[in-house]
Order: sequence, then C-alpha cells, then structure tokens
Amino acid sequence: MVPELFRAPLCDERSESTLAHELHLCKLYLAIEALRLEDRLSVEWSVEEGLGETRLPSLLLQPLIENAVYHGVAQLPAGGTIEVTARRREGSLRLSIATPVPDAQ
Repeated sequence: MVPELFRAPLCDERSESTLAHELHLCKLYLAIEALRLEDRLSVEWSVEEGLGETRLPSLLLQPLIENAVYHGVAQLPAGGTIEVTARRREGSLRLSIATPVPDAQ
C-alpha cells in the first residue's frame, strides 16, 4: 500500500490520469492517516457512477485531500469528516472536497 502511494509521483510519467486512479491514491493516503488519527478521521465518498475513466491531471486530488486532513481534521480535537464529491455537470467534471475548519485563533 505505502510503496504504491510513494511511487506514484516518481514513476508516473503521464501528465494525465483517471478519476478512478486518483481516488485510489487518495484512499491509500487516507488509510495511512487513519492509522495516525484513528476514529478522529472519517471520509464520505459521493462519486457519480460512470466517472471512473474521466481524464484529469495526475496527482490533482491527493494534495487537496492532504490539506483537508492537515489543516482541517487533524487540527480539531474531536476530528471530523472529509466529504469528497465527484459529479458530472454540464459536460464537465465537478470535484468538491469539504472539511471542517478549526476556529480562528
């Protein structure tokens, strides 16, 4: 699991990927974070059927998910839920990542 995630940016010379592959990498990353955050991290996936082969830039989602964990869930003592949504809208792919936000200090 971990080697596959860490090899992704080094071995993948393609400039494009598929949504299915990008979601797979995100799930690998989130599995690692779940070991650290335990029950403080939950994820809700809402991916419209038939979008798996949609082309998008490689490693587009994983850094966004990482930011949602680092700047959102990990900063909250009770943790939180990251919501990942993928929908088709007017011929385009719409991706959304929502996370709880800690109070400003």
